[in-house]
Amino acid sequence: MAEFIGYESNKGNIVDFGAAASGLTAAIKGVDQKRQDRRAENEKIFQDTQATISTPVNTERKTLQDFVVNSADTGRTKLKELYDQMKRGEISRSQFKAASANINKSWGDLAGIVKTIDQRMAEAEKRQELGENGVPAGSEIEVSLNEKIARLADFNKLGIDIDSNGVMKAKYAGDGGDEYYEISSLLAPGNAKFDRADLGGLVGAAVKNWEERSKKNITDIRLAGAEWTEAKERVKNQIVSNPRTAASLLVDGSGTGKYRVAIGPEDRLRAIEQFKLDFPNENPEDYIIDMQQDAGGVFQPALNQKQIEAARALVDNEIEMNFGRKEDYPEIRSYGGGGGLTDNQRQSQQAEIETAYNGYIATARALVDGKYDQLQLGGLIVYKDGDGDVELYDREDMVAGKKGQKDVPRPGARPIKSFNNAKALAEYAFSGDSNEALRLWNLGREEYIRRHGGAYGGAGSSQGSKPSGGSKPSGGAPR
Repeated sequence: MAEFIGYESNKGNIVDFGAAASGLTAAIKGVDQKRQDRRAENEKIFQDTQATISTPVNTERKTLQDFVVNSADTGRTKLKELYDQMKRGEISRSQFKAASANINKSWGDLAGIVKTIDQRMAEAEKRQELGENGVPAGSEIEVSLNEKIARLADFNKLGIDIDSNGVMKAKYAGDGGDEYYEISSLLAPGNAKFDRADLGGLVGAAVKNWEERSKKNITDIRLAGAEWTEAKERVKNQIVSNPRTAASLLVDGSGTGKYRVAIGPEDRLRAIEQFKLDFPNENPEDYIIDMQQDAGGVFQPALNQKQIEAARALVDNEIEMNFGRKEDYPEIRSYGGGGGLTDNQRQSQQAEIETAYNGYIATARALVDGKYDQLQLGGLIVYKDGDGDVELYDREDMVAGKKGQKDVPRPGARPIKSFNNAKALAEYAFSGDSNEALRLWNLGREEYIRRHGGAYGGAGSSQGSKPSGGSKPSGGAPR
């Protein structure tokens, strides 16, 4: 039995049970200390994140201040829920740390948006003013994007939502269904600015070195045949391949006032409802452009095929405007190409030119001189707002001004059309669809420049002119 009491190992060393017990105790104490350290760190993460969410965010608008307060309550509640889940072992410590970091970042982004809403809207409006090249820097789409973000005050009805990863999302709700947008994505630079496409500049640069062709007494680049057609296709593909450019061409440059963007299901429902009121005989699906977030959270236009073709048609028309047709018998001129026309065909072409010429003058006089008598407005009322924009309203949307003052739109009334260029009035000068009206307007402008050496400059200018007394522009329904 003695050998068991004084047990010797095969190396001849006696086991030191006291030392072993002491080492085990130290190890247990070490593990316990680490647990306490982790608990302290977890508590610090929790307290620091709570402090971040509780940091005041100053804004002058009460609706936004209320939104911040409500959002802070939601954030603290979610943080406590995640903290308790970690303590119960339902989520890991690393998951809690990651979620806390996301809440911290989301809250910082939210504060950034709230503080800059008014500034963003002011910048978007300023970028609608004419730039050095006569084209505003910002697209109307830019205003729509910033207005969507500025609706943060509307979130008070449902507040914000924070998922299990701590990602904070803005929640819109309505008949179109709930919409969720990550707060961080709303700060993406592409959601603050949407540049306006300068169609004239884009096409002008693309066709700068194209050579015209001559045959007998005609000089016309279209004589190049397939080369001309293929070159136009390349330019159209190049410009319209960028969805942001194509969308801007339609919204900012079509001159119809029909194209508009919808950011989410609720915006789409409202856009369709308003479109049907404005243009009851048109299909809203042809004109409403859906905006969808890409992987980086930036809202990008998702154009349908009809919209893409409409954008291509605008580019095609602009290319055509860059090149005229020169003949040595200008009294009878052809814009359709080809010779061997009959007398009736030549007369018909000349009549169309006169109609286009007079229609262009009618739109230019309306914008420059404020004379609308040559337009077919169908009873719409013209109103010039304080910013200088010209607007058309239904008669029932106008209320009588005070004695000696002009009539004004009733509160909340929306204009049928708002414009600051003559092309936007083409549909009120010519019958037919909007594309045909634009074709005639461009034809008339080209003819006016040919006759007078420049675009219409006003009744008192060297390029001012009255309709020539030929065919009067045929009137079309204003809507």
